[in-house]
Amino acid sequence: MHKNVKPSLLIVDDDALVLESYQRQLSQDYECVTTGRPRDAAAHLRQCSEPVAALVCDMYMPDMDGLELICLSQRLSPETVCILVTGGDDPELPVRATNEGRIFHFLRKPCAPEELKHSAGLAVSEYQRRMAQ
Repeated sequence: MHKNVKPSLLIVDDDALVLESYQRQLSQDYECVTTGRPRDAAAHLRQCSEPVAALVCDMYMPDMDGLELICLSQRLSPETVCILVTGGDDPELPVRATNEGRIFHFLRKPCAPEELKHSAGLAVSEYQRRMAQ
């Protein structure tokens, strides 16, 4: 990755307003690709020429839930660091997400902008650490 290129984030949420909000909060520091469809996110991971530094993914979406997408993303792009965001209240989800999806961070909606930015920064740092090894 070139020094002047922003790290890339793939943001997936079926709520267009959430996508717009996340992109607005993160686009100053990161190259943001957004989609409301998990299958489109998987296709992006398959086709992109540069690895995606971090995947920020909602849990509850039609067609494929966020944990399924994260598990798939780890096969398609193992260096990508994953953040799972949810508005649900399943008390077992953080444990499942950690064990099954090996997520890096787990965030609850509504997520404060500072918390989202902080998590994205930590995820990109982790990605850069992995790539340096």
